[in-house]
Amino acid sequence: MKQQLLLRYLVVLAVLASLVGCTAAQNKTAVVPPPAVPEWQFHSIVDAQFVMDHATMPMAENVMIIDARPYKPKYVNGHIPAAISIPDSQFDKQVTLLPQDKNALLIYYCGGLACKLSHKSAKKAEKLGYTNVKVFAEGFPKWKKTPGNYVSVSVDHVAAALDKNQAVIVDARPKKPKFDKGHIPTALSIPFTYFDEYKGKLPRDTNTPLIFYCGGTACKLSHKSAKAALALGYTNVNVFSQGYPEWKKTIVPIIRWI
Repeated sequence: MKQQLLLRYLVVLAVLASLVGCTAAQNKTAVVPPPAVPEWQFHSIVDAQFVMDHATMPMAENVMIIDARPYKPKYVNGHIPAAISIPDSQFDKQVTLLPQDKNALLIYYCGGLACKLSHKSAKKAEKLGYTNVKVFAEGFPKWKKTPGNYVSVSVDHVAAALDKNQAVIVDARPKKPKFDKGHIPTALSIPFTYFDEYKGKLPRDTNTPLIFYCGGTACKLSHKSAKAALALGYTNVNVFSQGYPEWKKTIVPIIRWI
């Protein structure tokens, strides 16, 4: 009998020791400190969905998305739609581009998690008294990889793509009278209102770079067409947001001069 009691006592001790060991292991895991936040990181970080919710066309008056990367070649060759370019290195010189309303939402971004430019600019804006400043830390690389997103490009990029035959350019305006009165050379006429009817004009290779444009920053047709192309499975979709007015103002005089 004594031996049986002793045996049971030892079993209980073994179980208790096992429980204590598990608890200690759990406690040890729980107290692992979180990764240190870099000193240069801004305090208010947002994700891609937050930016997508605010990258509307046209942009709301109290919202501004700001690209802190160098204008050339970064911004020119691709940026978040409706974003303006204020490189961090030019912050003081271009500070007048910021909205007068200090409560406006400012969303800064640059080249990804290792890029400090957007964080630096956000801190500068906050020092100026802006109260609703955010940083999209994952930046432009994350924007491009997020399904359903397209990229805006500048007039210099369109001209280079045309010169090197690196993209299919699509005019989303009505053919009559807009396209027939003038358009970017080689552009296809696929008015958004007839997109489903004329989508067969698009290249079969869905990896082909596409650049849609229409009548300027207030025109939504190119953006709607870009979304329609994404829905068809095209993977390299771009919008020249400034459109034909910017092409006439910037490139046509150069062509005539040459």
